[in-house]
Amino acid sequence: LYKSDAQFGKIPAAEQHFTTIMKENEIKLSEARRSKHGGFSTKVRALFLKPTGWKPLFILFLLFLFQQFSGIYITLFYAVTWFQKIDPNWNAYQCSVYVGLTRFFCSMVNTWLLRRYKRRVLCIISSLGMALCMGVSGYYTYVIKEDAIENDPRSIIPVLCLLFYVCASMVGMLTIPWTMTAELFPTDIRGIAQSMSYAMANILMFAAVQSFRSLEAFLG
Repeated sequence: LYKSDAQFGKIPAAEQHFTTIMKENEIKLSEARRSKHGGFSTKVRALFLKPTGWKPLFILFLLFLFQQFSGIYITLFYAVTWFQKIDPNWNAYQCSVYVGLTRFFCSMVNTWLLRRYKRRVLCIISSLGMALCMGVSGYYTYVIKEDAIENDPRSIIPVLCLLFYVCASMVGMLTIPWTMTAELFPTDIRGIAQSMSYAMANILMFAAVQSFRSLEAFLG
């Protein structure tokens, strides 16, 4: 059998094919080692030129853009100012403590939700809940200011809407984008990619928070 195979040239052809496969594997392994131990420029090129790098970065950019300009961090940072404008008779600092406690308890619920439900579903529910709470809060805030009734009992409604708004944000839009920064990227560029994602998120946060005063003066 072996003699007939050797006569027809099957064994040399198989050996040649095997050698070609081994060379291709060696080339792939050497490229993987170079990318793993490559310098900063190599990882940056892999981040921006390969689909496994720029696609997750673009997805995270959109998530952080929606997160920051949904107003959640603006609401948290300016909570005291917001409560003072709703009703000067209230203790705005105590109300902001309630907001912090709401975030604390909702963060524990969020750990259970992340294990049970998909993140896409949680982000959709979170966005719809935040939009509904802000719509109701804005409407009653406008009505209360227009009526100008002293000790208006309806002033509690915007505060409750704010607390529900924080709860809705903790379901998905406030927490999920931060957790995804370490999960979407391959291991060879995860370090530099996660750092750039955090830098991008903080730049967007700075832009959103700093634009609040200008938008407030412009829109009233």
